[in-house]
Amino acid sequence: MCHFSLLTHISCIFFPLHSFLLLVLSSKFKGKPTMPSYLCKYSMVGPLLDPKSNKPGTTTLTFTMFLFFSAAFCLLHLTYTFGIVERMPVLQEDPSRYESDFQGLLVHRQCADVIFCSPSLEHLLEAHRIVLCSVSDVFMVLFGGKSAHHVRDSCVSKTASDLFAIYRELSVTAQYSPVRVIVKDSLLCSCLSDILHFIYSGAHQWYLLKQQLRKRIEDPEDVARIIHTVRCILKTSGKGTDCSPSHCPEPWQFCRALGIFFNTPLLADVIFQVQDITIPAHRAVLVARCDVMAAMFSGSYVEAKSFLIPIYGISKDTFLCFLEYLYTDCCCPASILQAMSLLVCSEMYQVYRLQRLCEHYIISQLQSMPSRELATTSLSLVSLIRKAKFHNSEHLATWLLHFMAVNYLIFSQKSDFQDLSASKFLLRCNFQHLQQPSLLLCIALAPPVLYRVWGYNAKAETNV
Repeated sequence: MCHFSLLTHISCIFFPLHSFLLLVLSSKFKGKPTMPSYLCKYSMVGPLLDPKSNKPGTTTLTFTMFLFFSAAFCLLHLTYTFGIVERMPVLQEDPSRYESDFQGLLVHRQCADVIFCSPSLEHLLEAHRIVLCSVSDVFMVLFGGKSAHHVRDSCVSKTASDLFAIYRELSVTAQYSPVRVIVKDSLLCSCLSDILHFIYSGAHQWYLLKQQLRKRIEDPEDVARIIHTVRCILKTSGKGTDCSPSHCPEPWQFCRALGIFFNTPLLADVIFQVQDITIPAHRAVLVARCDVMAAMFSGSYVEAKSFLIPIYGISKDTFLCFLEYLYTDCCCPASILQAMSLLVCSEMYQVYRLQRLCEHYIISQLQSMPSRELATTSLSLVSLIRKAKFHNSEHLATWLLHFMAVNYLIFSQKSDFQDLSASKFLLRCNFQHLQQPSLLLCIALAPPVLYRVWGYNAKAETNV
């Protein structure tokens, strides 16, 4: 804090010196004792030409630059006086909602394609094939995702046939109609809701599952038998014969297990037409992870009953990255431009955590660039600011403005920056939406921009 107080003291000494220099400058204009009336000719909206030489006046330019830096210093004094420290904006990363999204999918039962029934065909619970198959080969065999011949572990097929059975309804002919699954074990029927909540939570909270089963089942031996059954259901093939929790997906592996079904036709119930390619997907995943998709696949919308859905205004690479995030909860754009396109897509579909991840990616990439690469890159920072503001990424736009101010000598040589007028630049700063410290950077940037614009105006008037 010592350097803050030092700057404050310098500002306090600077104010009297500022007034003194103004008087000195005013005395240089002979025959014009009052500076404000004379400087009306050399104001910001007037030409910067000396009346004698018809060239930009050095004294006037010096005074104008001095005036702006004085204003910046005054604001700096007020900023540090009231304890507001100028620093780069910090973007907060949103926590993951991956597990809670799928828990909500189970609760709301939207796009459910599995109906669990008791041996007497009594309706028990609804679920989703894509979620069940992602955590268990038993369900993959049960729903036809894998044949018994392709499963190396015979215990998987045996477990599927011993515990469940598919009830074939002759009246149902639709390919993606809900499948009725009969649960043969009556004890398993009584605690099926707890088991499904355990699976939709990532299939790793064994202690919580055991607690819920103890509340529902009094006999400890029955609790142990159900736990053993669940472990056998979640055991993947080819990993031994023991049904231990080590074979069940951990939270991060649950994302990876569901990611196996990304961009694959297996169990897919919707296809997106994007440019010249088709992308298979699963409604349950889309509904769980994206509120816009949930609204699109429900109600009276055309997409709710369509199998092929066209997508407009988004490139195929961007939409693939968007879907990959919905499946895996990971964002891996290939470049800053693709990250910005993905940000636009996430704002369109209201997936705000993906929008924050894209913002962090853009910032990290810009921070890692050396000065030489920033000077030679064709990336337009002005265009990024414009897109960020248009798509409601105010924090990113603020950070980019700070970044431009810190690296002004580099970005001032860019063609898009040089073409900006003073009024347009200050308008893009959008003071009412920026924090107070950002105003200081905008004022610090204003003099060079104004100097350049006025210089161009002077040249134009000289040529005329």
